[in-house]
Amino acid sequence: MKREQSHLSSIAAASAVTTLVLPTAVMTLPSGMIADAGQDAWLSAILSTAYGAAVAALTVALARRFPPHNTLIDMAQQVRGRSGRWVGGFFYFFFCLQNTAQIVREVPDSST
Repeated sequence: MKREQSHLSSIAAASAVTTLVLPTAVMTLPSGMIADAGQDAWLSAILSTAYGAAVAALTVALARRFPPHNTLIDMAQQVRGRSGRWVGGFFYFFFCLQNTAQIVREVPDSST
């Protein structure tokens, strides 16, 4: 199967990540913080925004460091070798699975 050759600039990657991660961070992170913070719960919005911005900054840094056709798993292999590909893929899969489960659980709670 032939791989499609496309290029995503670092600004486009940052825009895509920001529009996907920031709303998720604002929706899911504050619920746990609000339970613990009480009166200082307004800080959770600031912390969630900082988290989303950090993920976007990490994405831009990776997009600038590695060639544009690499996936996150390919980047792990270049940094840590063949075993890094498997370990990176394993953690990435379970990270996405856990985040999706958390979002599916918390979004209906926050909409009622």
